[in-house]
Amino acid sequence: MTTPRSLAVLERVTKRPRAIWTWIAAVFLVLSLAGPLTMGTTGAAKASLAALHVVTAAVLIVLLPRRRTR
Repeated sequence: MTTPRSLAVLERVTKRPRAIWTWIAAVFLVLSLAGPLTMGTTGAAKASLAALHVVTAAVLIVLLPRRRTR
């Protein structure tokens, strides 16, 4: 299931799709940060990979629900 479809399903079957979407995305962000933060690389590499994960999560958490409700 793709990300926009997941949000579309939540919008159809739940009363609070944005809140549920935010919680699900936050959980996946925390899980995805485990990879970069536990790698045996330099601190700069860990920081840059973690930043990429956070930026991607911010886009998915903030912008995708706005796009879907229009």
